[in-house]
Amino acid sequence: MFNSLMPVKPTRINIKNRFEFALGPRFEFFFALQALTDKNFRVHRQWRQRALAKMPPAFGKEFQTLGACPAIWPIVADALKLLPVSAGFESVVAELKKQDIRDFQREVLCGAIHYRDIADNLLQTKLTLAEALAAVPDVKREWLAFIGLYPYQQDRDMVVAMELLLREPERFRRAVIHLLDLFWKHSFKNDWLLLKPQLQKSLEEKKRLFDSGAFAEFAKKTLLRIEVDEKRQTINAVRGGYRLPFEKIAKGYIFPSAFNDKRYWTTSEKNGGETVFFPYFEPALSVGLVFTPSEKDAAAPELDPYLIFKALGDPTRAAIASIIARSPASSVSIADTLKLSKPLVSHHVHVLREAGVLSEMRANGCVFLSLDKTVLEDLSRLAVNRFFGNQKNKEAA
Repeated sequence: MFNSLMPVKPTRINIKNRFEFALGPRFEFFFALQALTDKNFRVHRQWRQRALAKMPPAFGKEFQTLGACPAIWPIVADALKLLPVSAGFESVVAELKKQDIRDFQREVLCGAIHYRDIADNLLQTKLTLAEALAAVPDVKREWLAFIGLYPYQQDRDMVVAMELLLREPERFRRAVIHLLDLFWKHSFKNDWLLLKPQLQKSLEEKKRLFDSGAFAEFAKKTLLRIEVDEKRQTINAVRGGYRLPFEKIAKGYIFPSAFNDKRYWTTSEKNGGETVFFPYFEPALSVGLVFTPSEKDAAAPELDPYLIFKALGDPTRAAIASIIARSPASSVSIADTLKLSKPLVSHHVHVLREAGVLSEMRANGCVFLSLDKTVLEDLSRLAVNRFFGNQKNKEAA
């Protein structure tokens, strides 16, 4: 009787038990298409030049139908939620063709906007696209800006693509399927055969790393754009404010990608539980036996001025940056100096790390942090490219 009155401690979830490793082209098609159609893509550039040269003129013309929007590809991939990671080209195309057009519209819109109720209001013409974007909570606008949907401007490539999806969904879907077919037949069918054994080797190496330590440490070492909070039992997105409790994760898949250097990841809800997909970027691969950049240069996350401004705009992180700009310091010494808890400092260090402004050096069993001066010196150029860069990718035409 006494024991029944004792407070019950919440069950701690070992989230690693809900994840497994997988391999397949189901996401890789779309990441590779983004690499092919984005003239500013920073890895596998020689592969890109050769693959573009193989594309028939119809490829560029059809791509213009979608607003010449490279960022549309991972969003379309997000719409195929029922397909397993191992699904091949034929399965991807078959799923696209058989989807009810209304469901296809809704899933693509949700992949971009992340709010199903707003997507439904768009489909019911209760909102214009501009009004829908204005209705998205502030915390998600960082994501919308990253993919080119915010602020709303009619000539931006992602806006052109979304307007076409709303206005002529069948034409949008035909263009997507046609481009997938051209890309597969003229380039990626052979590329995948060369990539598959390399990705398999990477998978085996990363699985050993996963099995040997905590999930948070694995996420850090594979540069997943998440923060794993074991204490609060959540996975937190670096961009967009999304927080996923461990208890909601029914299943998770981890798999290698040669092209996902922007570190996209996604979730799919079914029967109240979430399935999580983490395609980790593996830079040290040869695509089509073409020279690739050095592992160090390719592995570093692409610098994003939004993340840098966000990181340094917080007063506590600005104080941390000020300390480590003067001399390297450990997280422990930073916590002591600022009179903060170690978990709080770890969180702020994670945000600074993801923004790419930290340099880290291990000495005497301790990691010392310093502020990367070269990144800040380059921030003006990064911001100019992001805010004033050409929104159209006409090179693919």
